[in-house]
Amino acid sequence: MITQFQGMWAGRPVFVFGSGKSLDYLDPKFFDGQPCVTTNHVGQQWGLSDYIIVSHHYEVGDLYRGMGVSNTIVCPDRDTTNLESQRFPDGDNVFRFPASRQRFHNFSVERNWPADHDRLVVGSTGLHTAMHFAQYAGASAVILVGADCGRLDGEINFVKYPLPDDTGYGGNTERSWFAWEQHNRQVANKLRSLGCPVYSLNPFINFGLEGHVFDATY
Repeated sequence: MITQFQGMWAGRPVFVFGSGKSLDYLDPKFFDGQPCVTTNHVGQQWGLSDYIIVSHHYEVGDLYRGMGVSNTIVCPDRDTTNLESQRFPDGDNVFRFPASRQRFHNFSVERNWPADHDRLVVGSTGLHTAMHFAQYAGASAVILVGADCGRLDGEINFVKYPLPDDTGYGGNTERSWFAWEQHNRQVANKLRSLGCPVYSLNPFINFGLEGHVFDATY
């Protein structure tokens, strides 16, 4: 269970990482000593020194542990698309929360936010679960990093991020951006209503992006 993490970062801002291209314009060392929550492979591949992995995929617990990942891993206790499936227990560095059914593009904070205080939300992207975990852990603010939902200079993910062996990956990602962006807003507003501000870190000096081009065409 995840109850031991409740309030552990009380009063501290928590950085929550996506895999966007903007990470290539930040230095991982900037986040040394800061509370960091990453989705899936981001922390390992980008080079963060210390972080907690949060995923909405139940299989991540055993998969990453089998790969030798020693970081704390937080994930559901069963398949979020089939709540009748086998439950998986905590183990070593893996801590699980009771799964909610994943709604993908039909996700709605109003309908799908869990009533159980010790259950994390499962939305259309693992970023929602990671944001909720940061708030659960007591964040004074959630600061999103690399949650781009678009192309920066034509690229979707930071250079070292591993992509599945699927030629349709980029297209699938692009088809999801509209839902993700809308759902990100819903989750951010929910956290704000709970007293936890949500911001996003821009690696450039202003919204002009120092000559880089951002495109979020859906």
